[in-house]
Amino acid sequence: MSFECNFCGGMFSSKYNLGTHQETAKYCLTARELTSTGCACENCGKEFSTKSNLKYHSQKCAGRTPAKIQAQLISKAAEINEENKKLKEKIKNLKIEISKLKIENANLELKNAKLLPFLQLFDILCKYK
Repeated sequence: MSFECNFCGGMFSSKYNLGTHQETAKYCLTARELTSTGCACENCGKEFSTKSNLKYHSQKCAGRTPAKIQAQLISKAAEINEENKKLKEKIKNLKIEISKLKIENANLELKNAKLLPFLQLFDILCKYK
């Protein structure tokens, strides 16, 4: 004998399994228009469909008070700010290096422009030897 969930159509081998399903499956809870399951985290207020899910979450959530979370966020923001300063300094140094290379390139182009007539003359002289 099998039992069908009248909310989602799922089939279950026992009435007990059907009852457990209807009390814990989020789709069925929503279909039944239940807003609270009675399994809410004391730290953050998040609701869970089963006590085991709540227990698992609570182990992770324990000690995560708003003050601790804020302190972690401030610390992370300080790390990001420091990294941002380092990257800005690196960008500044790279811009300086690019400027130096542009000047060096311009100087080389100028030297090449001055040497070009001599190179052309050299090529002509080499052809007549």
